[in-house]
Amino acid sequence: MRYSYIRTPMNALLGYNQLMKKELTDPKLLHYQRAVEQSGNLLLAIINNVLDMARIESGRVELDESYARIDQTVDEIKSVFGPQADKKGLNLIFETQVEHQQVLCDITKTKQILVNLISNAVKYTPAGGTVTVAVQEIPCEQENSVKIQIEVRDTGIGMSKEFLPILFDSFSRERNTTVGKVAGTGLGMAIVKKYVDLMGGSIDVKSELGKGTVFTLILIQKKRMRTITGRKHQKQMPLIWKAVYAENIFYWQRIMS
Repeated sequence: MRYSYIRTPMNALLGYNQLMKKELTDPKLLHYQRAVEQSGNLLLAIINNVLDMARIESGRVELDESYARIDQTVDEIKSVFGPQADKKGLNLIFETQVEHQQVLCDITKTKQILVNLISNAVKYTPAGGTVTVAVQEIPCEQENSVKIQIEVRDTGIGMSKEFLPILFDSFSRERNTTVGKVAGTGLGMAIVKKYVDLMGGSIDVKSELGKGTVFTLILIQKKRMRTITGRKHQKQMPLIWKAVYAENIFYWQRIMS
C-alpha cells in the first residue's frame, strides 16, 4: 500500500481551503475557514504520525545513512524555527561545539527527531520564554566515531513527574496540554523514541511543572576520516526523502502559525 494515497486527499483539501481563503471577505465565513484549516492541520498531523508509526511497527523502517554536516543541519533547523519563535515572542538560542562536523548518519530521521523536540519546546513555551538547542561533541570510546549530545531546553509549562514514565507511549499527552487546548496527536514522542532506538542512541528527559523541560539526546555516529570539499563528493538525500522532510517542515510551519 502506498502511504501517499492516504495523505494526498488531505493535502488537497487544505490546499483548496487556502485558495478559498483568498476569495472570502465575510468575517463569519473567514472564521469558518480558519476552523477548517486548524482542524485539517491537526488531522494531517495525526495521519502523518499514524503512518510513521505503522511503518515503524511493521519493521519497514530502515536507516538510510549518508555523510552530512552537523553545522549545516543546525542552520537548516534554525531557519525553520527562527521565524516561528520571533512571531511568538520567544528567545531561540542555538549553541554548537563540535569538532568533527562531517558524520555518517540518517540525516532525514535525525532532522525529524529534532523537529519534533524543538517544535514541542516552541509550542509549549509561552511568550517571553526561552528555548535553547545545545549541540556538543562529547568524548567517545568507540574508534572512528563521534558522540553528539543534543540538549533541547525550554522554560515552558513543563510536565508532571507522574507523566514522565509514559511520555514515550503512543497517544500519551500531559493533562495540562489537553486542558489548555494545545494541539497535538500524542504520537510525536513515541516516534522520536523509536527513531532514537533504531539509531542506537539514547534520549532522557527532565521536567517540572511550570519550570520547563530538558531533553538530552545522545547519538554515536561514524566520523569522516578525510575532509571532502565540493558538492559532487557528497551523497545526496534521495528525492523521496527530501519530499517527506519538506512536507513535515511545511506542516509544522502551518500548525504553529
